[in-house]
Amino acid sequence: MNEPITLRVANTEEMRTIYAWVEKQFHAGELKYLSTLERLRAQNRYEVYGLWSGSALIAYALFAFTEDGRFALLDYYAVLPEYQSSGWGGRFLGMLRRELPVEAVILEVEDPKYASDAAEEAHFSRRIRFYERNDCLHTPVNLKLWGYDYTIMTLPIAHTPASSEVHAALEDAYHLFFPPEDYAQNVLFREDE
Repeated sequence: MNEPITLRVANTEEMRTIYAWVEKQFHAGELKYLSTLERLRAQNRYEVYGLWSGSALIAYALFAFTEDGRFALLDYYAVLPEYQSSGWGGRFLGMLRRELPVEAVILEVEDPKYASDAAEEAHFSRRIRFYERNDCLHTPVNLKLWGYDYTIMTLPIAHTPASSEVHAALEDAYHLFFPPEDYAQNVLFREDE
């Protein structure tokens, strides 16, 4: 790569390009409508970041922000296939940590305890190890979201949030995405003891 590497907020056209990658790289149960994300972005509650080599996209991260702006929920995070296993994921996360104007990032990570088989458990565990290597911390907060089980981690920026702050930030973000009846049926919190 001879082009300069830049981290920047995606413009509208770039957001749509990134969303096309989200559709390819995430399972259907995790997808939100592009129109919802665009509406939230217009309300300053959602943003899309890209890591670029010139005009070529390397990786992307989409965030929902709490109403008070203190926390960001990492909604989607991926490196494009041709750049995977080259260290870009960790570099990108480090750049985001320096760029984001929040106290901490909250991450939903598939919980290996609920994997359907050994291959899926290994995949989920590998993802958790990636976040651990990049300074993310475990919280006692876990949840079942639309039938998928997640353990919640944080990436502290200004401070490490308490579990009550993590829980409140997630509630705030999920109320952005889901109407009350969907929220009540499909967002189920549990805490480790």
